Amino acid sequence: ATNESEHVAKAALGVGSAEAERRSLTSEELREILRSEIGERTAAAAEYEAHGRQDVAERLHGEVAVLTRYV
Repeated sequence: ATNESEHVAKAALGVGSAEAERRSLTSEELREILRSEIGERTAAAAEYEAHGRQDVAERLHGEVAVLTRYV
């Protein structure tokens, strides 16, 4: 039987972990990810503006502008 410290030691060494298989995204999957990121940044910018953090909101709006070019 293994004790808790052995489990922690194995986890720290990466025992039992493996990198997930990578796959290519389709164009539509990529666009969906970009749309999601745009939505998250737009919502966050609105929250920052509501709390007087125009500096952060402007940075997020800039990121949205860049991402929008790829959708």
